[in-house]
Amino acid sequence: DREKEEEEGRKRVRVNRKNVMELLKMSAPDWPIISLAFLMAGVAALMQANIPYYTGQVIDYASIDPEPAMFRHTIVMLVVVSAACGVFSGIRGGLFTVAMCTLNVRLRKRLLHALLQMEQGYFDTTRTGEITSRLAADTSTVSDSVCLNLNVMLRSAAQAVVVLAYMFRAQWRLTVVTLILVPAVLAVSKVYGAYFSRLAKRVQAELAGANAVAEEVLSSMATVKAHAAQDSAEAAYAGKLDVYFKLLVREAIAYTAYMATNTFLPQGVAALVLLYGGCLVLDHRMSAGALVSFMLYQQSLSSAFQTMGDVFSSLTAAVGAADKVLELMHRTPQVSASGSLIPTTFEGRIELRDVVFSYPARPTARVLCGLSLAVPPGQVVALVGPSGGGKSSIVKLVQRFYVPQAGSVLLDGRDVGAYHHKWLRRAVGMVAQEPTLYARSIRRNIIIGLEPEDGWEGAGPG
Repeated sequence: DREKEEEEGRKRVRVNRKNVMELLKMSAPDWPIISLAFLMAGVAALMQANIPYYTGQVIDYASIDPEPAMFRHTIVMLVVVSAACGVFSGIRGGLFTVAMCTLNVRLRKRLLHALLQMEQGYFDTTRTGEITSRLAADTSTVSDSVCLNLNVMLRSAAQAVVVLAYMFRAQWRLTVVTLILVPAVLAVSKVYGAYFSRLAKRVQAELAGANAVAEEVLSSMATVKAHAAQDSAEAAYAGKLDVYFKLLVREAIAYTAYMATNTFLPQGVAALVLLYGGCLVLDHRMSAGALVSFMLYQQSLSSAFQTMGDVFSSLTAAVGAADKVLELMHRTPQVSASGSLIPTTFEGRIELRDVVFSYPARPTARVLCGLSLAVPPGQVVALVGPSGGGKSSIVKLVQRFYVPQAGSVLLDGRDVGAYHHKWLRRAVGMVAQEPTLYARSIRRNIIIGLEPEDGWEGAGPG
């Protein structure tokens, strides 16, 4: 089981990397905006790194070695770099927000385009709620989470790099002591992330099982009430929720240990830095203001590493959520619309030869078994039979909503799959018993599929 889990973990990492590359490719048109955001992040990090430096200078000029003129000048510089840090941080955040919005729109457009190419059988076997959830919720989750976490990750990484440079410049010995924190935090984050990922997968599985029990009960309420089975239904649902709750408790325990460790490590390192830095101040090898500046650097660095650890887990979850969206976008329709034939003349002769057909949602239930039918042009034909006899199925096969498992469906002697799909839809008219009316004008409901966006030139205003 452990080897299986490790293999699944490696597979998940490969999938996540592939998803990251796919999302980066989709963000390629926005790279000018993202590059400018990177530049703003670097400038903001530089300004932020100067704040501890000027803070230490203020302390030195105000108390250790009083110099009123330099004190006032340093205060002005502190205000200037603080304001600049705020401005450039705001620009960086605004640019990432624009990139997030454009990625969101691009994801929605591409996903809807992919869904519109799916065969009818896909919609028979997939719940509409699941599809709309992918289109409405998952696309926003992916774009918002990825861009937001990337924004925070970039800010924290730039902050860590610039602060480290300032720390080495200020006091390299104290910097070496501070760097003890880095491998410790990375190790804790890696162990916690791997464990939490496995646990989260089990949590989602148990929650899905509980939802399945509830859905089954609610969708067959008449049967439940007829057999007075409310108590057993509640017991089944509660049993699933009990397992779900126990897993949530384990998640809480893991998070408690993670936060306790991650909170203690920076404070422990800070104590070591203060101990060593205090000795340097007592030996007059470092000023008190410089030590204050270094402690502020150290706090800033600790904050950056903690943020990157938290964001890494969130970014991994967001990229994992993109899997379903990208999977749908790359799914190949099982009924291809690859026909290109647009005949110059068309008589309308319909023929079915030895057609065997069953719906994808019910593959074992045969609807048509070796049916043959010929309808000459201009002839009116009525299909009469009991409910479920295959009358509507014949019409759907002629329209190529489905493909038969055996036999052939012909129009003017050619397979319906050979015709261009848009031409075929316009050549075969259909009036349903219960037509769907869309939230648009009456005229646009009438000419649906014949608008300029559909490539129909004769649908101008009128």
